[in-house]
Amino acid sequence: MGKSEIRAKISGLHAQIHEYEKNIEDLLSRKTTINMEYAEMDKLCRIPVRKYDLSMINSWNGSIYREAENYREKIILNFEKERGMIENLLRDIDTAVGKLYGMINNCRAEISNLEAVLASMD
Repeated sequence: MGKSEIRAKISGLHAQIHEYEKNIEDLLSRKTTINMEYAEMDKLCRIPVRKYDLSMINSWNGSIYREAENYREKIILNFEKERGMIENLLRDIDTAVGKLYGMINNCRAEISNLEAVLASMD
């Protein structure tokens, strides 16, 4: 491999690192957005549903109260299920970011090796 080919390879590796860094930035930005939106949903949905006082319904009609409690539990269970899926997604994002950092490190190691080869050619 000649010097120009090595330089071209190094340039390509730098471009690849740049692409990986953009992907990491995008993933981390999306993770932040997901966390913020989830916190907002929790505040606006799950917490009020859980805290809503159904005791007035209980004194009015026991069967309606039980039905309301059942619906409340279904809402909370569905929310918890969705939260589990969101947590899995966030873990997947973390895994992908970790893999991208590993790929960046591999590129940097290859660049170092190629630069050493270039230096030995002088």
